[in-house]
Order: sequence, then structure tokens, then C-alpha cells
Amino acid sequence: MSHTLISRPHRILAGLIALACAFGLMLHASPAADAMTTTEKKAYIQALAAQEKLSFDVLSELAAVHDSSFLELMAEAEQRDLERVREMLRIHGWKDRTAGDQPGEFRNYPLIEQTYFDMIVDGQVSVADSARVGIALQQMSLGFVYELLSTKLTKYDRKQLTYAKSYATNRMIAFRAQVNSLG
Repeated sequence: MSHTLISRPHRILAGLIALACAFGLMLHASPAADAMTTTEKKAYIQALAAQEKLSFDVLSELAAVHDSSFLELMAEAEQRDLERVREMLRIHGWKDRTAGDQPGEFRNYPLIEQTYFDMIVDGQVSVADSARVGIALQQMSLGFVYELLSTKLTKYDRKQLTYAKSYATNRMIAFRAQVNSLG
């Protein structure tokens, strides 16, 4: 369907749904904390890594498009989050399914790749629109983080995910302030 036929908020919502479907996860429908298996935790952490890469790739591209130091700082923060999640995968001996992918490339996740392009189209309009995309990215990240925090985790994983929650929340506040200041 053409971008002109779907409004921007609906494309972003479609991207959120596509991301959840790409991992075979249902939003807010995870098993009870005690019932989540190691395989499910692995899938969530791999999904979080893909989401962090999506955030970094999108914000890096939009920072370049708008020559925005604000978006560049947000992209750098996403890069640190991606490194943190990749370290969690490494410690567990789990594969990072985005390792080796170029910016905007998600070889194992074609639906995420489409979400990337949709978000770039949405964010190219203005810095305020880029900040709105940033808000959607933080909401995606927080969805995965909250699901994982509701499970039994190692101390290390809980600490890293608590940091991720705090950082994503702070970035969402910054993006909202940017939207409010730019209109």
C-alpha cells in the first residue's frame, strides 16, 4: 500500500505490530514470570537487540538528514544500549541475529527492515517528526524491557535491563520535550 494512503501514526503503529510479529511475540501477552522459558527469554533479548539496532540505525540516518546534534546524541545513546544488549547475548552464549548487518539491513527480520524504511520516511519531514519517531522507538524498547523485567533474571541481566528502562524513559522525555519545543 502506498505511503500516501496510510497516515504517519498508523504506519508507526503498523511498524510496532510488525516488530512484535517478526519475533512471534504478542504485546503484553507474555507468560507468567515463572513460566517464561530460557528459549523465550533468549527470543526477547534477541528481539531487544534488533530493536536497539533499529533505533540506532533510524536515529543515525535522521541525524544526518537533519544535521541534528540532538538526534546524533540520541543515536549514540542507542548505540550504547545496543552494545549492552549484545553483551548480554554474548554472556549467555546466544546468537545476535543482527550481527554483521549494515545500517538499515535486517537480514533475519525483513519486517523490521520495512519498519526502518517507514520510519525514515516519517522522520525526514522535520526534526519534530524525527522526535516523534524517536518516541515510538523508545516505546518499542520499553515494551521489551518491561516484559523481560517481569521474569526471573540473573542479577546481571536485571541490572542491565533496569539501566535500559531508565535510559529509554529519559530519552522519551527528551524526545517529547523536542516535539513540544518544535511544534
